[in-house]
Amino acid sequence: MVMPLDPNARPVEAERAELECVAEALARSPRLSRLLRYMGEKLFSGEVDQLNEYNIATEVLGRSKTVFNAGEDAIARVETHRLRKRLAEFYESEGINHPIHVTLPAGTYVPVFIHKSAEEPSPTWPKLAQTSESEPQRHDERVSRWYPHGWKFTALAASLALLALGLSLYLRVGRATPGSSQIGRAHV
Repeated sequence: MVMPLDPNARPVEAERAELECVAEALARSPRLSRLLRYMGEKLFSGEVDQLNEYNIATEVLGRSKTVFNAGEDAIARVETHRLRKRLAEFYESEGINHPIHVTLPAGTYVPVFIHKSAEEPSPTWPKLAQTSESEPQRHDERVSRWYPHGWKFTALAASLALLALGLSLYLRVGRATPGSSQIGRAHV
């Protein structure tokens, strides 16, 4: 059984304890557990510059240092995505009451620790301090109603607009052939 960390521990110690707690909870997936521990070790030792795709693939996931090519082998990205997903699942269930949450923001290999007490609104923002927890969800619902497919919808609309512009230019250029400029001239 995984025990939550001591709430009176110092922040770095508490973060280490939370990372270890989550790594133990991921014991059924040894690869993900090993990946999380590796990321934590590099973070706590101040070597975040070494948290990159190549090092993760070769030092954690067993790829050969001599032949690994990140352009052809996405193992580090795939496993980091799986870890990110498993962390979210962990904190939605068994780790929901933990005072610190370990996250992996998209596009990075550096873990981030979210302290629940830090999430609470600051008293210098009275309007935010008075809002309930359900209001951010309603805001998200409003945003999703206006943008039902997020960035994909915007990208599709922009692509269609560019396609229409390109087609209209193509058709205009197609009508203006070199011989068509001779139509209005009298032959001498």
